[in-house]
Amino acid sequence: MQEWNNSGAGNIYKIFNTSKTWEEAKNTCMTFGARLASIDSDYKNAFVRNMIERSFGKDESAEVWIGLKTRAELTNNPNSHFTNFGEEEKIDGCAVMGIKGKWKIRSCSNLKPFVCEQILM
Repeated sequence: MQEWNNSGAGNIYKIFNTSKTWEEAKNTCMTFGARLASIDSDYKNAFVRNMIERSFGKDESAEVWIGLKTRAELTNNPNSHFTNFGEEEKIDGCAVMGIKGKWKIRSCSNLKPFVCEQILM
């Protein structure tokens, strides 16, 4: 099982390769005292993208759930204005990050691996 990775920015992250719906993924993160990853900077985006690449290699179809439900509602930090969506993404649904670090919206009922984030105290 993959270990938690320290971002050096006060957070640790872990990719779970078990596919779950967005809600199931969110609940799984909570059992670890974590949340789905809240990506609010280029640095965090690159850090998680690198984790995805290490976990899934060059598989361009790889996508993991992150902590964003609909384009306008960041579940963990509603004041954040950072996004990294590709062009012409639909608005309703839940966000995934792909191997290239771009975000896309998918149906929240799709089954995907996911990345959890813990904030270090």
